[in-house]
Amino acid sequence: MKFNDNSTTDYDYLAPVFQQGGGLVDAYLAVKGTTTLNATILNLNDTSFFNNPQYFTITNNGPDSLNYNLSHIGAGTIYALPEADPDENEPIPFNDERFVDALSKAYATANISPSTVSIAAGDSATITVNFDFPDLDRRRIPLVSGYIACNASDGTSVTLPYNGIASALRNAVVLDPNLDGNYLIAVRNRTLNETGYLEPAPPGSGSVLTVPKVTNTSLLDDVVLPGVQFVLAMGSPRVDFDVLRAEDSNNLGRAIVLNPLPLYVSSYERETAFIRLFYGMLANMTYVPEGEYKFLVRALRITGDPDNLDDYDSFTTDSFFLRYSDETPGEGQ
Repeated sequence: MKFNDNSTTDYDYLAPVFQQGGGLVDAYLAVKGTTTLNATILNLNDTSFFNNPQYFTITNNGPDSLNYNLSHIGAGTIYALPEADPDENEPIPFNDERFVDALSKAYATANISPSTVSIAAGDSATITVNFDFPDLDRRRIPLVSGYIACNASDGTSVTLPYNGIASALRNAVVLDPNLDGNYLIAVRNRTLNETGYLEPAPPGSGSVLTVPKVTNTSLLDDVVLPGVQFVLAMGSPRVDFDVLRAEDSNNLGRAIVLNPLPLYVSSYERETAFIRLFYGMLANMTYVPEGEYKFLVRALRITGDPDNLDDYDSFTTDSFFLRYSDETPGEGQ
């Protein structure tokens, strides 16, 4: 289908596959058609992991030999990030008014081989497609898509959608230290579900937190704990939280953090304020000594290598003072 913005403007290109999917479905031909493909979509991936060339198979299920003509139909390319300042990494949703301005008619090129083929009844043929991405602003993460049209001599017509990303996702910033919402906090765990974005905690001597040493962390629900709030610019498969000694930035190790999510999850979505609270314990099950500390937050870039620190974005919070108390929360009340 052609792109339409619900106005009278006539666009001369198809809507992106990312928006409209595979296109219209002919239910009759889906059941009675003589031609089937062994693929439903061709996924090209990004430029770092370019899955090219692509292959698919055409099968003639009819009683007679058929001739096929194959051609490429480009669809609109959509930029994921805005033109003004892509480094701000504010992705454009498909229902946003900026979507139209983010569209481009720059298509991929597709070399189809063979572009014509005769297939006997009951036989199949393998088609090879070599793609080249257009010259686009790769910082904005261009989402390229289109269709391979397969037209048979009996009037049957099927299309095979493809999509790809004309940039390296590994280069996209996922954690911007300058993004609003990334900072040190001091808050009660119990109140987290009652608030939106939290206010940053005052740095240094303004944030002196006294934490009871308890084995049952549920007893800490009403204790003001040091922590970090972070907002991702792009999704990330992994976010780590380390504790640094403030005076020399020596990394003491991974922090054990409280709710709402465990230390590792399947993915961290963008544009969500995540909260992690710290009660003094590290991943090696030891408490840090009383003193002044900072948090180091690291987010793995998309398709990044978890063992390569260069594939992480990071920021360091302001410092805070941590003290311990032997008093069990709730005693004397």
